[in-house]
Amino acid sequence: MKYELPLEQRFSILPSKNTLWFLKGKVASSYITFILGEKVSQDMCVDFNNPLNIIEPKLDEQTVHFKTKLRRTYFKAFEPNPRKKSVILIRNPHKRFLSGFIMDYFSRGLLHHPSYLLYDRIDKEEFEKKEFFLKELKKESYAFISPSLTTEEFKPIWKKLMKEQLEYVLTSGSELRISHTDPWISFVYILHKEHLKDSLKIYDIDKTDLSEVLKLHTDADELSPAVDTNKKVNENSYFGRLAHQVYYENPLIQRKIDDILFDESRLYKQLIKNIYEVER
Repeated sequence: MKYELPLEQRFSILPSKNTLWFLKGKVASSYITFILGEKVSQDMCVDFNNPLNIIEPKLDEQTVHFKTKLRRTYFKAFEPNPRKKSVILIRNPHKRFLSGFIMDYFSRGLLHHPSYLLYDRIDKEEFEKKEFFLKELKKESYAFISPSLTTEEFKPIWKKLMKEQLEYVLTSGSELRISHTDPWISFVYILHKEHLKDSLKIYDIDKTDLSEVLKLHTDADELSPAVDTNKKVNENSYFGRLAHQVYYENPLIQRKIDDILFDESRLYKQLIKNIYEVER
């Protein structure tokens, strides 16, 4: 089980007219990017302790030109009295971890693949409608897991698979600073305390109406047409609800996750207490 603070931090930036958005996976990043449909987000990789030190691979000329423009926008956010406000979205670390776990291990693209570990585990289980379950899981026509598999009758098998996979991930020495479960709050805390300070607005997606945040920090003509900005983006999905049930029903899993998220949770509480601001 490894969850040390990273030497580098990955995230995305998305500039709008008056705002520079700092986006992170499983914290409404897809939603914000989709809403600001005409804008282009850019993946970033920076030194964790010095966010002005950008780490990146060699790029072709066109990409260099594109990134140079965004780099200037990024650096300007750290100047005194920047023209653009910086906005960062955060989320309870436990909720983000479990949501990231679902994304990384229970997406349809992974589950339907016969070579995937969880597929093998399903094949070894005995339960009603197993043949139907495996047949539906392998269908490539579904962009997502078939709704016929996300029903009440299949909850026990999904919960068992989640429990086994979480136990494996949390006790096998697997690297957890990757994909959708890597730390975020620690980096946000550093930006707030040491770098962006007064120019930074932080919003918790579970405590804030994101449609109101968008109205505050974007102009109406920036929003993608025919998009419902009032749609909730952080409602628990079928798998999200099951993952939370597995967490609360299994003391070992609960203890392991609490341990690895100890620092993230502590800093999250400080951010909420000291600087979280709901503007209406």
